[in-house]
Amino acid sequence: SRPNAVKPQPSDMVRREAAQWHLPKAGIDFYLAGLRRSYAKARKGIARSLKDADVDGLHEARKHVIHTLHHMELLGELWPDVKGLPLDELNLLREALGDFNDLAELCAIATPSALAGKASHKRVHAALTKAKAKLLRRARKKARRLFDRKPGTFAGRIGAMWETALG
Repeated sequence: SRPNAVKPQPSDMVRREAAQWHLPKAGIDFYLAGLRRSYAKARKGIARSLKDADVDGLHEARKHVIHTLHHMELLGELWPDVKGLPLDELNLLREALGDFNDLAELCAIATPSALAGKASHKRVHAALTKAKAKLLRRARKKARRLFDRKPGTFAGRIGAMWETALG
């Protein structure tokens, strides 16, 4: 390393990285609109589907959680030192919803004939029901924290972080 070398500032690195994105539109407003939309769909779908343990609704909401996660991962790549990006929490919610969907599918195929009788069916069905309930509790807890803000407020917070990073 040269003693007089100027270390690039994080804002310079963010600008260079964002300039390399190949998008039909670009800029913070385009990014924030997509983030707001995916966050709003996840928030609405999660709230509605977790209340009733709606398998299809939770599967659809999971897709929007994943879209929100991908938006946040972009920021994580740009700002590896930024605290407050809920990447791990979004991943845990995504996994809980995916596991819930898998268990729901198992319940659908775990018929008495597939499980060698009624006694086996009852035990397996009880275990699956208990595991699904545990995943729903975990998902509700995570979703409350992750999606407690209104979409505009959430996107505004991320926009403020972006502006701060750009200096």
